[in-house]
Amino acid sequence: MKLMERWRTYWGPEDERLVETENRTTRVGYAILLVGGMITTYYAIMLDQVAGVADCELLTSAGQGVFPAQNLLMIVMLLGSFVPLAMQMREGIVDVHSRFAQAERVPWDYVVLLSLVIATSLGVLTALLRIVAEVQIVGWSQVAWAGDLAIGAVFFGLAFGLSVIVLAACFRSAIEQRRKLEDQLDD
Repeated sequence: MKLMERWRTYWGPEDERLVETENRTTRVGYAILLVGGMITTYYAIMLDQVAGVADCELLTSAGQGVFPAQNLLMIVMLLGSFVPLAMQMREGIVDVHSRFAQAERVPWDYVVLLSLVIATSLGVLTALLRIVAEVQIVGWSQVAWAGDLAIGAVFFGLAFGLSVIVLAACFRSAIEQRRKLEDQLDD
């Protein structure tokens, strides 16, 4: 709890206008994920039903012309994630806390720390899920432990680099947009 209190003072108080705008953009992302997820699930059920009636396995050459439900779900997930982010950037918002909402430059300490959290989460999750998948498919004795950990490390590195770039770009975009809005209000 002391760590959370330290972070709250570091972030600063929340700006009510920014919280309201963030809530609106989050609702858009939620609606995309909810509706898109339901449609994707229903499409997957229909694919399974039609394949069963037609006695056609989807994961064979006979099913190659079918648009995979996994790809549709990936598109929905990307839209549900990036549409709210783009809306927030257009509004000049990166964070609802005053320290970041009023930043005049990119807060590199925050960007690096958040990138480390994202990269560590992705690296560990990647290695762990690969190990679980291998155990299910080939058994404990055939798990390529070093390979799975190496892939997790590669994903860590890629996620860290991309996170730093994307977060810095988000902050820069929000700062520029906020300055434009302030200039328009001054005119």
